[in-house]
Amino acid sequence: MIRPTLSFLTPYPALKQLYTLLNEPPFSTRFVGGCVRDSLLNREVTDVDMATTALPTAVLERLQNHGIKTLKHGLEHGTVTAVLENKQPIEITTLRKDIKTDGRHAVVAFTEEWAVDAARRDFTMNALYADDTGKIYDPLGTGITDAQQGIVRFIGDPEARIKEDALRILRYFRFLPVYHHGENPVEEDALTACEKLAPMIARLSGERIQQEMLKLLAMPRPLPALRLMQQTGVLDYVLDKAVVPDLSDTSLLAKLQKTAHPHSPMMVHLWALLGGSEQAIERITRRWKLPRSLSRYLYVLYDTYPLEIALQDAPTRWRLMDAHDYTTLYDIITLYCAAHTLGDTPLHKTLLEEAFNSRLLKFPLSGKDLKAIGITEGIAIGEALRAARQAWVESGFTLGREALLEGDY
Repeated sequence: MIRPTLSFLTPYPALKQLYTLLNEPPFSTRFVGGCVRDSLLNREVTDVDMATTALPTAVLERLQNHGIKTLKHGLEHGTVTAVLENKQPIEITTLRKDIKTDGRHAVVAFTEEWAVDAARRDFTMNALYADDTGKIYDPLGTGITDAQQGIVRFIGDPEARIKEDALRILRYFRFLPVYHHGENPVEEDALTACEKLAPMIARLSGERIQQEMLKLLAMPRPLPALRLMQQTGVLDYVLDKAVVPDLSDTSLLAKLQKTAHPHSPMMVHLWALLGGSEQAIERITRRWKLPRSLSRYLYVLYDTYPLEIALQDAPTRWRLMDAHDYTTLYDIITLYCAAHTLGDTPLHKTLLEEAFNSRLLKFPLSGKDLKAIGITEGIAIGEALRAARQAWVESGFTLGREALLEGDY
């Protein structure tokens, strides 16, 4: 019997209480999906979901009767979200079976059969359930083994699963870098189905494509999955067709795989996938409906020319340190060092340390200081502050308040 430690239960007594509440007769409720899979594999659990035999209205009534905040936005699909005291949202979904699917959405009917609910899910490792003692239930019989052996396997016929929901193509490639063990061959029937049904991706909204792709690009080494997506033609439907990524062994994206960057690499991977092209950034912003903040960030990287900028020149670095926050500096340095095969070298580490320390830099002068020495006109104050700041930066941030007030620079 498999009984992994459900680490997500320990720090949250309210979650344990919720589980107990939803298992009071006549209902039966279990943890389901990713939280069970990741507990089994000793991975960090980020989201907790539950499956239950209770109908949504019954779940809602029981939660409200016990003063638990609820959200109803998934009620028509059988999901009630409980919001616990620590603001943790827990989705509680009634066991379901698909009656009709259109490639993205399904008409469902509720059931009390755990195996029926499991059969409608995407991958075998996601069709796992657990009670609060850590006992795992594997209705399909292969989910535990596949998870432990590192095999991302569609439930039943991959083509049938994808026809039910085209998003499963993108989820499949996103799961490979995380859960598929490199020594295992990728399932040929899965790749064949993804290639055949790739045109279905055109039905997906830009937002859904964006969400899956950004999760993939946030991984340390997404390149093998991206190459499989290119090989099967999936990438043609994910990207604007005018965007042709370079996934060769000498590409920037390939070089980034060899560079240690413990911070989230999502934006540098995306920038590299797009080849740092302004046209590609513009097209993907539209295709994926990127949030304005992410689109702006891509343009910030574009404007700094991170592959060509003279980062080994101290005054250049000082100007960058004054103009950008630590995250942006980190990404600029990461791209530069990868492009010039400087990843993990002493220079790379020195640049990162310098960027980290730049968070503590604070311009020592203010308009109040200038008024105190008789500069009162707004325009004059602005010009004096700009000149003083430029001198401060060019000094390597060594000029102090008194030296800047003297103006001898």
